[in-house]
Amino acid sequence: MLTISTPTIFVVDDDKTIHVQVKAVAHLIGIDTKAYISPTTFLQEYRPDQAGCLVLDFMFPDTNGMTFYKELQTKGIFLPVIMLTGNAEVSTAVEALKEGIFDFIEKPVTRNHLVISVQKAIEHDKQVRRQVSLRQAWVKQLETLTQKEFDVLMGVLAGNTNKEIARDLNISPKTVDKHRLVLMRKLHVRNQFELLCVAYWCELIPPCREIISRLDPFFPSDTVK
Repeated sequence: MLTISTPTIFVVDDDKTIHVQVKAVAHLIGIDTKAYISPTTFLQEYRPDQAGCLVLDFMFPDTNGMTFYKELQTKGIFLPVIMLTGNAEVSTAVEALKEGIFDFIEKPVTRNHLVISVQKAIEHDKQVRRQVSLRQAWVKQLETLTQKEFDVLMGVLAGNTNKEIARDLNISPKTVDKHRLVLMRKLHVRNQFELLCVAYWCELIPPCREIISRLDPFFPSDTVK
């Protein structure tokens, strides 16, 4: 599994009093912070593998926070964004949240609100990065399957019985069962449901209400070796 970096609170705001506020919050919860006065300076330094969250002002002299947020997405930067604004309208906040902004806070910012929002954003980022890490590991494990094992897997995902898979692949049901055991071992899954979870996250099957309702995308750490 990929290593997730220590989280950092990134703040992009041309108001240095906000830098001070965010640094105080970061110190309070024991997290590093990096401050920038413009989106350009942030982009010059930031790497997508850096975990954490982004505290972003809504308005800058040459751009606005929503435009910059969309630019981040096109660059593959998906940090959860806490957007700050000096004169929020309800419609603006609603639109921002619809676009995927993690939280929308009106200035002056209270410490408690910022602490709670930052902690939730960092936990969200951690979970998303772990999910991506697991998916990458599963994709690599899928690549270790032989063609016959992959064909058996697709038959299982289609809901076919061993006999039906055996008929389709022109092999014996016993051979199907052997391939099935091997592929489950290679994918480090313990049962049929975990196999469906892997297939779902690797986009081998479409979303299923039953899987989504029961799915824990973050298996125990020993699931993916």
